[in-house]
Amino acid sequence: MPLKDYYKILDLSPGATETDIKKSFRRLALRYHPDVNQGNKYAEAWFRELQEAYDTLTDAAKKDAYLQDRWLLQSQGKNMARPVPLTPDTIVAEARELANRVADLDRFRMDHQQLAQSLLQLLDDERLDLLRSFNAAQEAQNIGQLLLNSSSPVDYPLLQPFYQRMQLLANITPALQPLIASNRNRRRQQYFWERNQWWILLLLTVGLCAGIALMQ
Repeated sequence: MPLKDYYKILDLSPGATETDIKKSFRRLALRYHPDVNQGNKYAEAWFRELQEAYDTLTDAAKKDAYLQDRWLLQSQGKNMARPVPLTPDTIVAEARELANRVADLDRFRMDHQQLAQSLLQLLDDERLDLLRSFNAAQEAQNIGQLLLNSSSPVDYPLLQPFYQRMQLLANITPALQPLIASNRNRRRQQYFWERNQWWILLLLTVGLCAGIALMQ
C-alpha cells in the first residue's frame, strides 16, 4: 500500500522536531478526539490517523524505519499517499485503484504472489474492523465485488487465504456469500481443467477410438 505521509497528517514539515510533533498532535487531537465528536465516525477515523502518525514519529525505531522507507520511495520518484483518514469510502477507492492496476497487468508476466498479498492487505483486520464500526454493508459489497474481479489472474492455490478473509467481509454484507461461493467453485473447476485437460482429452480420445473399433 502507498506509504502514508505522517508529517502531513500532523500538519508538519519533515524537519519538525519531537517538540513540534507533540505540540501539533495535541492541537489536532483536541479537534478530532472521539470524546468531543461522539458518534462522528469520520472524526474517529481522523483521530486514528493522527494517533498512528504520532506513535510512529515519536518512537525512535519506528521513526527510523519509516524515514528509510520514505527516502527510498522519494528516491524512486514515487508519490506518498494523500493524508486522508481510513474510511469505508477510502477503502472502496483502494479496491478500485487495485482493480484498475490489475486491468493493465500483463497476465503472463505478473507477480501472482504480490497480487495475492495486495488483495489480503485490503482485507486486513484494521479495514474489516473499520467497516464493521461504520456498519458499511454497501461499501463492503462494493469492495468484495472489486476484489473478486481483481483476483481473477491469480493462481487458484494462492487464493485460499484470500477466500478466508472474504468470508469475514461477507459477515458484514451477507449478499457477498453466494458471489464468493460461485467465484471459488468456478476457479476450482478452472484450475482442475487446466491441470488435467490433456489427460481428460487423452481419455476421451482413447474412449472414442475404442468405441469406433467396437462398431466395426
